[in-house]
Amino acid sequence: MICISIAKNNKNRVLGLVLSNFYHWPQNCVINAKSCEDEAAEWQVSKDGSHLIRFWDARSHWLSPDLNNRVVLDEFNFHIKQNESIAQGIKVQDPSTFDLTEYAQHIQCPV
Repeated sequence: MICISIAKNNKNRVLGLVLSNFYHWPQNCVINAKSCEDEAAEWQVSKDGSHLIRFWDARSHWLSPDLNNRVVLDEFNFHIKQNESIAQGIKVQDPSTFDLTEYAQHIQCPV
C-alpha cells in the first residue's frame, strides 16, 4: 500500500508497480474498521491472561492449533509494538481503511 501511495503522489518518480499477495478488503470490513479507528486506544494486557484467550478463540474454529498459535503470537507482537508506537506519537493506519479505489484511479504507471 505504501508503493501505491507513492505512485499516486509522485507520478514522475514511479515507472511501474509489481503487487504481490495484494488484498482488497470488502466494503463492510472497511466501514467497520473506519468506525473503530477513533477507538484505537492502547491495547491492555489483562491480569488473568484472557487477552490471549480472546486471540486464540477468534480463529480456533477454522485454524489448526499450530497455525493458530503462530497467528496469536503475531497478533500479540503487533499489539505490543502498536503500544510502543502510540507512546511515541506514531499512528499506523489499519490496512483495511486504505482507500485502494481512490488511489488506484490516480496511478498512471503500469501495475
